[in-house]
Amino acid sequence: MSPSSDDIIDRFFLTKSATRADCDSFAMSTFGGPVTVVQPQGRFSYTVSACNDTVIIQF
Repeated sequence: MSPSSDDIIDRFFLTKSATRADCDSFAMSTFGGPVTVVQPQGRFSYTVSACNDTVIIQF
C-alpha cells in the first residue's frame, strides 16, 4: 500500500528544516512539475502550484 499524501508531507517536514528549494523540489517530485510560485496566502507560508497548475501545495 502506498503512503498517503499526508504521510509523505509529514515525513518531509520531520526529516529536515525546509528551504524554498527543498519545497520546490518536493512539490515537483511528488506532484509533477513545473512548479510555479503562487501569491502568498499568509506571512508564514510558501505556496506553489504543480501538475500543470492543478495542484496547490502550501508549506
